Amino acid sequence: TEKKKCINYKSKGITAGGNEKFVSASESTIDPLIEYYGLQNFPKDQLMCRAKPEGKTIYFVGKAVKRYMDGGLQDRIMTINTGLKAFERNNNECAVGYRVNQEGIHYLVPYMTESCAPLMVVDVDDFVNCIGVGAFELGEGFSSDFAERVRKLPVGSFVVILRGYETAYAQKMMMVMWRCRGDNVNCLVSKVEKLGMKSKLRALFPDRKFDFVNDDEEKFKKKMEDRKKEKKAAEALEAKSDVVMEGAADDKKKNNEIKKVAEAKSDVVMEGAANDQEKK
Repeated sequence: TEKKKCINYKSKGITAGGNEKFVSASESTIDPLIEYYGLQNFPKDQLMCRAKPEGKTIYFVGKAVKRYMDGGLQDRIMTINTGLKAFERNNNECAVGYRVNQEGIHYLVPYMTESCAPLMVVDVDDFVNCIGVGAFELGEGFSSDFAERVRKLPVGSFVVILRGYETAYAQKMMMVMWRCRGDNVNCLVSKVEKLGMKSKLRALFPDRKFDFVNDDEEKFKKKMEDRKKEKKAAEALEAKSDVVMEGAADDKKKNNEIKKVAEAKSDVVMEGAANDQEKK
């Protein structure tokens, strides 16, 4: 019988089940995130990546799990997955290479400080307006304070927390948002979790009737089309108004010229009358 080959999983950097190992995220990757997101006293040794220290996704794992992972657990058993997604690599050019992930946001927020992080505590109206489909303008429904604070942020992810629930991490009344290049924001939360968020809001505020903007994708598309039509109509009206104003200015100019001519004629007539009077 053929002798089975013994695979040295440890030397190949894979787990006993054939998956790529989880490794500690590199400091060169983590440190810019610690600084940008204002993570104070954050246990960065609990951040891991799949296969390489600069992976596409950075996972946050518990202390006990990390201890087992570092102790050679992956050499003995198949590791399918571990931890929660904390950061994901950005595809676009942004202030920092990774964005915050909604899955592990409640483990990151306790270490964030509002004064030095892209973190905003918002009232319920702004929080409700953040739940939507697609990108939506800051000038639509949001308070002026919220819009002003977002406009100061660079392109990238930021976090909003419902006022009054800043430390209620278990309830997870927080969302990851995206600051777009234009005057828009986008909600980086899955459809399923958005539904859960809406249910929690209805339970927390039973006396309020919420009107969730951009609640339906088809409605959102129609809304965007209607907005474009309104914008075109407004631009056409403004152009027409400019033409009318220009015509009015021309008419005024003509009237002034006519008035000047009439005054000049009047002066000539008066001067002629005065000369006639002197001759007499």
